[in-house]
Amino acid sequence: GNRRFHAGTDIAAPLGTPVVAAADGEVVTADFLGGYGLTVMVRHEEGTQESRYAHLSEIFVQPGEWVQKGTVIGRVGSTGNSTGPHLHFEWRHATPQGWVAVDAGSHLKYSLGQLVQALQVAQNTSFSLRGF
Repeated sequence: GNRRFHAGTDIAAPLGTPVVAAADGEVVTADFLGGYGLTVMVRHEEGTQESRYAHLSEIFVQPGEWVQKGTVIGRVGSTGNSTGPHLHFEWRHATPQGWVAVDAGSHLKYSLGQLVQALQVAQNTSFSLRGF
């Protein structure tokens, strides 16, 4: 079959779930990027680190904008090469040879926590709306 290296982590979530910045930084890309679909890339740590959020359904930020950790930057989608709604998350480090994907570690843990929180809020909201 068609097998390719997959540098990030895919996190399944319902379409429209809010996606937040994993760390403070400057938005360097907020656009459609081929197989990544709608993608936001944020540069961190004086330009030595970068986070990537792909397959979004909506983007709420623009290049040049400064975002803080926890800022909603978009919503989960299924754009680009995607088989269903999910967030593709990458953490990259600048090297003399270019950007290299690295273990997202605590940044991934934070992003997962924020997605879970958003899902809980969405469930509680839809539950309370059903009561009317």
